[in-house]
Amino acid sequence: FLRKNKNFRNIKNFFDKSSNYTTHCVDKVGMLDPWVIWPTIHRGVDYKKHNIKNLGQDVSTFRGKPIWDVFLDNGSNIGIFGSLQSWPPKFPGDNGFYIPDTFAQNEKCIPESLNSFQKFNLQQVSKNGKVISKNSIYNVSSLLTFFSLPFYSVRLTTMSRILFQLVLEFFSKKHIAKRPSFQTLISWDIFKGLYNKKKIRFSTFFTNHIANIMHRYWDHIFYDGVTNIESSSNQIRTMDFAMKLLDDILRDVILMSKRNKNLKIFFLSGMGQDKIDHPEHEGFEAKIGNIKKFAETYGLSQEDYSPLLAMVPQIAINIKNKEKRI
Repeated sequence: FLRKNKNFRNIKNFFDKSSNYTTHCVDKVGMLDPWVIWPTIHRGVDYKKHNIKNLGQDVSTFRGKPIWDVFLDNGSNIGIFGSLQSWPPKFPGDNGFYIPDTFAQNEKCIPESLNSFQKFNLQQVSKNGKVISKNSIYNVSSLLTFFSLPFYSVRLTTMSRILFQLVLEFFSKKHIAKRPSFQTLISWDIFKGLYNKKKIRFSTFFTNHIANIMHRYWDHIFYDGVTNIESSSNQIRTMDFAMKLLDDILRDVILMSKRNKNLKIFFLSGMGQDKIDHPEHEGFEAKIGNIKKFAETYGLSQEDYSPLLAMVPQIAINIKNKEKRI
């Protein structure tokens, strides 16, 4: 489908000129958790060996060595951007950079000038990901955050795309569905600015915007067994929009490779699976909207626990006193 779609010519070009491999790694039975699978890729061992099982897990319990540590040990600098389970940041070598994943326990980045951007990311992740409102992704305060970033960061063309998006939303609220994908566009701008400004030996860039759209708007792609039903007049082409952003990113990557003949590029996509039908689901779901009240139900005061980031709609808390854990 992608290779036949003229809107994704850079994706086609990239994969047509690349060596393509499919590997299989079954980490555990049940849910395919990206915070477990990606460390398997980064560390080259399965979860039984790397011992990474949960978001917010104590990093001292991690096993194995991520590939970027191998480069650091060899005296190379690194540029890490958003790779899962990459918190806390560590010195990335001279002229390197290190922006941990969006489930980090704080907003600390290297360079520190990006702390405000990472704080924005963490705030977005802490919200209910199933609800997109007019305050999602960007509002007045976040726009000020983007403008306050170093000059090499967010491009003017990106800011103009955001403004155009706001105009579309003014005339039709259904365009708000596209907002989550803009986080990737902004992140790529920042990554590219950092990468182009410095000479980086090894670098990673992680985006989850395709999976994000698939989770939320799966029926924009499949409907009664028909593929690409997004042309329906009452739907926004969310997946096409997300894929176009990926196509734009690969256009930039191809240009990078043309400027630097020694650059080796690896595009990794993980955990593919077909849709799963739940005919027994009645169409209703409950969510915990207030962690404080939930904890009080079990006799916990705010001093007894600290909230942890989790993949919405899950919640996670750290109960400090072992005797109060249920």
